[in-house]
Amino acid sequence: MAALTPTHIGRRKPLGDRTIKTIQFTIANANAADEWVVTGLATIEAVIGIVPFGTADVAEIPSVVLNARGTGVAADANPGDLGVEGNAAVWQVTVVGKL
Repeated sequence: MAALTPTHIGRRKPLGDRTIKTIQFTIANANAADEWVVTGLATIEAVIGIVPFGTADVAEIPSVVLNARGTGVAADANPGDLGVEGNAAVWQVTVVGKL
């Protein structure tokens, strides 16, 4: 498993007692497995969307597991992290959670 380095896009946006945040990360290897992104949130409640960034032709969106460091880790093991498995590309993901 490997931690992916996130780039925080824009500022966190408040939504009541929650926050909306967008981060960008790169999956370097095709069909990379068991990688994760530390979002900086205490907990993530939902993924609003995930899109490829740039002009790469990406066949499929990566799978995302809430609250896990790697896709093989149970949910709630790391409440502020996203487990990621997918194709090589630069991705942007927007999440809702608590600080």
